[in-house]
This record gives sequence, C-alpha cells and structure tokens, in this order.
Amino acid sequence: MNVSCPSCDEYVDLPDAIDPKFGEPCCACCGSPLAGYSSEYRECGRCRNVYMATYSACVVCDYPAETRQEVLAASSGQGRFQSPAWYAYTIDKAARSLKLSYKLVDELSQVPGVLAEIGAASVLAVDTETSGLDPFTCELILLQIATPACVYIFDTRSLDKAQLAVFLKPILENKNLTTVLHNANFDYKFIKVHLGITLGNIFDTMLAHSLLSAGTHISGSLKAIAKLYFEIDLEKNIRLSFQSLKTLEVEHIEYAATDAALLFPVYDAQMKRLDREFLVPIARIEFDAIQPIAEMELAGLLIDVDKWKSIVANHKLERDRLELEVLSLLASAAGNRHLYDDTKSTLTVTSQKQVIAAFAKLGVKLEDTKEETLAKLDHPAAKKLLEFREHDKVVTSFGESFLELLNPVTNRIHPDFKQYGAETGRLSCQHPNVQQIPAFFRECFIAPPGWKIVTCDYSQAELRILAQLSHDPGFCEAFNSGGDLHSITASKMFKVKLQDVSKTQRSQAKAINFGLAYGMGAAALADRIGVDKAAAEKLIEQYFKAYPEVAGWLTRAADEANRLGYSKTPLGRRRYYMLPLRSDPEYSAKVSSIQRQGKNTPIQGANADMTKLALRFIYDQLNGYNARIVNTVHDEIVVEVAADQADAVTHIVADEMRRAGREFITDVPVEVGVTTADTWSK
Repeated sequence: MNVSCPSCDEYVDLPDAIDPKFGEPCCACCGSPLAGYSSEYRECGRCRNVYMATYSACVVCDYPAETRQEVLAASSGQGRFQSPAWYAYTIDKAARSLKLSYKLVDELSQVPGVLAEIGAASVLAVDTETSGLDPFTCELILLQIATPACVYIFDTRSLDKAQLAVFLKPILENKNLTTVLHNANFDYKFIKVHLGITLGNIFDTMLAHSLLSAGTHISGSLKAIAKLYFEIDLEKNIRLSFQSLKTLEVEHIEYAATDAALLFPVYDAQMKRLDREFLVPIARIEFDAIQPIAEMELAGLLIDVDKWKSIVANHKLERDRLELEVLSLLASAAGNRHLYDDTKSTLTVTSQKQVIAAFAKLGVKLEDTKEETLAKLDHPAAKKLLEFREHDKVVTSFGESFLELLNPVTNRIHPDFKQYGAETGRLSCQHPNVQQIPAFFRECFIAPPGWKIVTCDYSQAELRILAQLSHDPGFCEAFNSGGDLHSITASKMFKVKLQDVSKTQRSQAKAINFGLAYGMGAAALADRIGVDKAAAEKLIEQYFKAYPEVAGWLTRAADEANRLGYSKTPLGRRRYYMLPLRSDPEYSAKVSSIQRQGKNTPIQGANADMTKLALRFIYDQLNGYNARIVNTVHDEIVVEVAADQADAVTHIVADEMRRAGREFITDVPVEVGVTTADTWSK
C-alpha cells in the first residue's frame, strides 16, 4: 500500500516504511517522519497486505490482527511457519473436546443393526488399525466406521471377513457417500486387500492439510492436526502395541474410536477453509487421484531378478577396477597404500579427509570432494574418482538391498508413493524410489508372460505450460509450427537461419529453455554450458529478447511470490512462502530463493495437476480392460496390459493424457510419446 508523504507528496511503500529496520517510519525521498502511519496501519502477518489498524482482521485474507513481525517473532527464525495462528486462524476452538460414543462389533449378528445406522449417513469417517504397514503381509485388526453420533469398531479378527464385506460393500462403495479418512492411501489398501472393498468419493484430511499449508512445513499427522486445530493432545504410543496385539483391551478400542471421531470436526474445519481459499477444485483433483495411486501401489512392478543382479555385478567389477586405478594414481601422494594387499590398506577412496590429504600431497588443494568440485579439477585421479562413485552408487543403492524389497506374497516391488511429495504437489516415491531408477535398469522391469508394458509421457510438458502461462506469441508459435523448439529458439536468439543453427547454439538454447522453467540464473547456466557468467547473462538477455512475454511472466511470477507470500497454479493450487523482514541479514538471499520458487512453482505445480488428472482419467477408462497402472514418474505414466488389448489401451492412455493436459493448455498442442514393449521403456 502506498501513502503520500505530507512534506513532499512522494508516495511511499508503507510496508517498507513501517519495517523495524527503519525505526520511526519516514519518507524514503525526503526523510520526513510519517508520524501516525505505523499506528494507523497494520501489515498482515500472512499475505503482507497493509490495512487500517481499526480492522480486526486483514481485509484480503481475513487473517487476525497480528503483524508479520509478531508472526516471525513467534517462529524459530528458520524460515518456517511455526506459528499455529498462521494456519489455524479460522478453526473453531470450541471443538476442543470430543464427545466419544462408540460400539464394538465383534459378532456378525450385530452387523445388520449397525448397517441401519451407517447406511443413513451422507458422510462417514473411516479408519483402520493394523499390525503393520504392508497390506499383503500384515493383519487388518480393526475397521472403524463412524457417523457424527457414534463410532462402530469392527473387530475383523473375530468376524468372517467375507461375510462382513458382503454387508459393508454396498455402503462403502456408494459414490453418493463421502468417506473421510486421514492418509486414505493406507486405509484404502488394507480395506481393498482384506475385504475386497473399493472406497470411493474420498475426502482425505491429510491431503487437505497439505493443500492448505503447502510450503509451511506444518506437520500433517493426525496428532499434529488435533493439537493445531483443537488443542487436543492425542495419545499415539498405544498404536505400536497393535503390531503384536493378542487381546483387545479397552484402551485399544478407545484409541481407535478417538481417531475416527476426530475426523468429523477436522473435515468440517477443512471444508470451510478450502472453500474460503478457493481450493475446492484442486482438492477434488487430489482426492480423485487417491484411488488410482493406491491401486498402482497394490499392482506393483515385476522385476527380472537375474538381469538385475547381472547389471549390479558388472558395476561392482567396474567399481573395484576404478578403485584400484584411483589408488594407483594417488599412491605416490598417500605413500602408504599397498595396492594389492587389502590387509595393509590405509587409504580409503570414500573418505573425504583422506582424499583431500592425498590430493594436497600432489599439490592440489581441495575444499571438499563434492562432485561439482572434482568435475572442475583437471586431474586423472579426480576423473577416475568420479567414475568410481557412479558405479559405487549403483552397487550400494540398487544392489541386494533393493531386491530385499520384493514382496514375499506377490514377488513384485510395491513402491510407496507420497501423493503430496513436494510443495508443488508433485508425487515422490520411496521403498524403493522408482522415480530415480537409472535408465539402464528399466529393462529389468518386465511384463508378465502374455502382457505388455505401455509407457506414455508428456512431451516438453513444463515448457508447454510456460507457453500457456506467458502467452508469448513466438514461444507458442515454436510449438504450433511442429518444428524443433530448441533449434527455433536458437535461431531467434542468435538471429541465424534455422538451417544454420549450430549444435552448440541449439545446446545453449535447450539449456535456457529448460533451466528458466526452474528459475535458473546466469551462474547456474554458466556452470551447465561451460561459459563464464557474463556470457551466460548475455545469452539470457538474447533469449528474453526473442521471447519478451516469457520474460515478463517470469518477472511477474517472481514478484508476486514475494509480494503475496504464495504462488498459484492455473487450477488454484497454492504454495506459501515465509517472507523475510528487511532487517534479516539474509534478506536478499531469502527473497532470491522465493523468486526462483515463484517462477517454478506454477509450472511444476501445473504439471503435477495435469499428471494427477491423467491418472484418474486413465484409471476410469481402463475399467473393463485387463490393464492396470503400475508406475508414474513426474509426467510419465506406465500401464501393464494383456497383450491382446495392448493396442486399444495404448490409445486410451495417450488420449486421456492429452485430455488432462487440455484442461489448461490451450495455446499450444499437448503431445505425448507412447511406447509399447515387454519392458519399461524410456
């Protein structure tokens, strides 16, 4: 907000003027005091809007009257939103105690009466208690189904699961019923494996929390949410006792009932906030993606174990050979390495301290042994050491420890996908992380006999999103022409005919095209393409002259992130930032970081939205086919299909991915690449 200086009539940015760095507010032009403004106006602790101090809350975001300085003072100084007020400012604190009513169902004769109660509800809360994390090898112990009035706890070990499923299936699979869960992916898989029930129309309170707090690092556990929303302290230690539970005690039942009962007030509070923040549409995308992602995890991936072991063994041989070469090159420096007698070895190539000392004896000073440091070093030992590390990483990361993750029941790998794995909404993966599998291992992921694997990925997805966001005529035309984007970009940058673009020019244009979508600056570009910073700055300047609207959009995205305190995707997903005070000694560095994230978040977040939409579209269209989604890597989706249906499913996957992309990419074509093979292809 700008105010007029009473002395010189210059307009002053009030947030700057009232910052503690400046002490008494004063005009930046003439230095005259702006007495009264600091008491008349307040800067919102959430969105930085400046408003009259007479208001009880911000007129933009309704955040309560608390200055940003007070919010930061309540934080740890680590740039994280640790003040509960920031997040829970609309939560009804009256709901601090739960009126717990529950009923244990341990005989089938009780079930019909319970069905009459839960069958009449339009919203049910669902939770499970299990003996572990793996639905294939662990027990489903309790199933909690709650109405606002009562929690019904089904002791599945005392009940015939097949009969119980017959009773519950029509209710829990009713698409007109909303089922509220916390970390729905987990419960979905156990309920599907043990009862054969497919939950639909899910509201996940953990995902809703992630949407409402992305970027704040506020924990999304049910325990943390209970404390944050309602100041309720949940006792969670008893959860561990379910792993070896023999007798169901009262404390187990009450623990299970409390978790389920709490979901209703959380659901009510989150629905209000999602609506206030205009996040309901993006929440629907997240909730609709739960089922295909959970089913994808259950499907898993089949691995050719012998081929896998062969690849690892070859890398081990190469690693050991390179280790000897490195030691040989450093031997004269180390002085005490006995190359062919391991019992006398004293130099370890994986020891940073020893490697630095060895290089020092060669007259080469190293601050560290990071990859970027060694890559700049023109010495054969450094080059061999980098090669050694490449092979060593394969052996240590993808050796026997990887194969130990093969499920003993299915004999397949079942990765855990974190649906909100990044602040932008992108999925992440663990146990194992198949999103970071080296390309040469892909041939080990195979289709069962009589099946095929369809691999489909978006072509230059994030650059097409950038074209849509910027509406740059030249950038859009580069896509619409059907030509090579990087060659066209180089032609515009260097003002040469398309046919005269050199390999180096195309490579530089490609680096800028992809780099700018990630907020890359001149220094990073210089390192990437091997030029000095001045040359990189000139290349970026030429690029922005070729695509001025791209430059404009990137500038606006960076500025808005710093001004508003959040970034948005085209479909409304938000990512919040902790905006530093100008008195912060790291102010410039923190602002630069926010600006980089502000450029990238709308692009990468839109890509995540697009991929999650595609997962749902594909999952729905595969109904009736002998096919299933088995993997996704950012903007790539992998489907396993019976060979006789491969052609039809290949078209379905490609068409549905294009359909998802066209939800918000309309200025340029949405293109996908498709491969059908016996293995996971690139």
